[in-house]
Amino acid sequence: MYFSLLAYKDSPIRKSLFLSPILDMKHLIKNMMKWFNVSEQMLRTKKEIPTPMGETLDWDYYCFVKENPINKWSVPTAILYGSDDNLTEREVH
Repeated sequence: MYFSLLAYKDSPIRKSLFLSPILDMKHLIKNMMKWFNVSEQMLRTKKEIPTPMGETLDWDYYCFVKENPINKWSVPTAILYGSDDNLTEREVH
């Protein structure tokens, strides 16, 4: 979802519907770093750190996300959340 928001931020979309989207990738990565006790310095040094949930924390990706936030999304949007979604915090937007 993050890359779609980046790619279509200036497109003339009239309405959108998202299913359990990650709207703030930086927030998610920072949460994952907290969950698995990974500091920014540790990630910078090791470059990649696998997590028990099967995802790898990656320094270059983290830097890209920090440098490319989603600052503009003015499309009327409805969001559906999956009942078992434990990554998308409803209050993050």
